[in-house]
Amino acid sequence: MEKIKTAINEAKELLENHSNIYNNNEQAVCDHIILPILNSLGWRSTPVYIIPKSANDDGRFPDYTLQKDGKKVLIVEVKKCSVKIDDANVIKQLADYCYSQSTDYGIMTNGNEWLLFETFQKDKAQRIVWKINLLKDDIEKVSSFLYTVNFTEIESLSKNK
Repeated sequence: MEKIKTAINEAKELLENHSNIYNNNEQAVCDHIILPILNSLGWRSTPVYIIPKSANDDGRFPDYTLQKDGKKVLIVEVKKCSVKIDDANVIKQLADYCYSQSTDYGIMTNGNEWLLFETFQKDKAQRIVWKINLLKDDIEKVSSFLYTVNFTEIESLSKNK
């Protein structure tokens, strides 16, 4: 859990001190914020764990497709910090990726805010499992919510429905 907290604190420092970069550059959010947090959660930066960007049938692609034991388990879609992650169009994009990849869960994030989405939840109002804010929420809350998608425990998401 300490690795996650360290990655969160480093991300918070970057977001607070360089917001102009992250508000305007999605790739910087991916490289400096998201990937270090995913790595701290046990998702190593290799094609065995994180599938490189590859187009789906529509020619569009999610930022990260996480897999375990050769099975796609989580889509992570990243936006620049200035994008509202709970916007209906943004959520629809994540839902489309998750549905086309047949993953039960997806994460939408702008680096600061993170939202866990359950793809096949029948009740539309309950598809958002949790939402956190790195800069506003307590580190214990942020780390415990992010820990639910760590490499070792990822299967427990589906078991706890």
